Amino acid sequence: MPRFALEGETVTGVKLASPGGNTVNEDLTRYLYQLPTLAVKRASSDPQTKNISFSGNIRCVNFLSPCVAILQTATMVNNASYFFFQTGGIGVLTLQLDNSGLINEVSVYPFSGPVQFQFIGGNLV
Repeated sequence: MPRFALEGETVTGVKLASPGGNTVNEDLTRYLYQLPTLAVKRASSDPQTKNISFSGNIRCVNFLSPCVAILQTATMVNNASYFFFQTGGIGVLTLQLDNSGLINEVSVYPFSGPVQFQFIGGNLV
């Protein structure tokens, strides 16, 4: 017999988007533990810009500090899904592609995550 969750209770893999509502969204944070993840940290004395490589089959990026993240598209796999999180630090975090491609139809993506994109034709959609 299936186990049902009470309103507002977190169920593995999903979260209620609004208490009392019927909308259920996927809990993307589970991918932090299921896929190869890169933790990006920046000391206050470090440059604001961080170059992010996906070499080594990285599929998740967890930002522990705010920064301007330049994603290296040569290290990304076409049609692959990528997940982005900010679990630390307070401040502005933006994402850009090094090939001048678009992220969700903009050249500089103001991060508000967690978020999932697919790399298609040099862009994240």
